[in-house]
Amino acid sequence: MAGLSEHVWYAGVDGHQGPHGGETLGSLPFSGHYIVLALGAIAAISVLLWIPVLSDKLTGALSATAPIWAPIMLLAGGALLTIGLLAHFTPLDIAGGSLIGFVVLAFLVDNY
Repeated sequence: MAGLSEHVWYAGVDGHQGPHGGETLGSLPFSGHYIVLALGAIAAISVLLWIPVLSDKLTGALSATAPIWAPIMLLAGGALLTIGLLAHFTPLDIAGGSLIGFVVLAFLVDNY
């Protein structure tokens, strides 16, 4: 069992051993490593439980500004895509298509 390597004896204030005799810290059923793992698991579960709450708040904030920014992003994406196609410059094609794709994806996520 993982524990302390040296024996540390429990003793009362008057020097007598406890009611269970000489128990050592090395005989505990868990070690500090398990405590750290348990705290990490608690933190991970807490984060997983907060994801829907944060997602709802983020979606609400983005949905409020979507009517303003969606047409601007569509026009900018279309302009970048057109310029990239006319100038034969692939990074502009990718940027324009990505902007248009993000707007479509945001619309689908927001409405469905």
